[in-house]
Amino acid sequence: MNVKDNILSAAQELFFKKGIKSVTVDDIAAKLKISKKTIYETFENKDAIVFELVKAHLNHHKELIEKLIEQSDNIIEETMNVVRCSSEMMNHINPVVFEDLKTYYPKVWKYLEDFKASFIMQTIIKGLEKGQKQGLIRKDINIKLIAYLRLLQINLLFETDILEKFNLTFNELQNQLTKHFLYGIATEKGIKIIQQSEP
Repeated sequence: MNVKDNILSAAQELFFKKGIKSVTVDDIAAKLKISKKTIYETFENKDAIVFELVKAHLNHHKELIEKLIEQSDNIIEETMNVVRCSSEMMNHINPVVFEDLKTYYPKVWKYLEDFKASFIMQTIIKGLEKGQKQGLIRKDINIKLIAYLRLLQINLLFETDILEKFNLTFNELQNQLTKHFLYGIATEKGIKIIQQSEP
């Protein structure tokens, strides 16, 4: 790895563990055993590190989702696989990271919101259309509306107070929302596949 990748890797480890606000450039430099000057030769400031890290993380997530879609036999399996993937990813991130982004890094938060509104939204729409062709998703639904409602569900996952209010883990909340989503739009054929997929 080059210097830039090393800095991003160290920053990610610290941010995911402690949150973003509580980690300083000094902390990143100490972890890498390099000077702050070396970091500032690569990144203008901490904000630039946060933005680059989120950008790289979303690109990686996009690649994973596209790969899972390609490997899935149907929309139900596709949805379950993406949910499992995001659960594994989120299990390594302190939820305070999202609160920090929203509160202290509005430009980065907007980048994340734009990613969800474009890539995630289009992925949901395409999946629903494919599911209808497969006979697994009801044809009487308004696809764009249902996709928007699903996006609202996904946004709930970034609200840490929801987890506290209902005493749920991220995985429990995501599983509840996904069941609610799938059972609400699936045909009888689709429901059978959902039931077979449940542990």
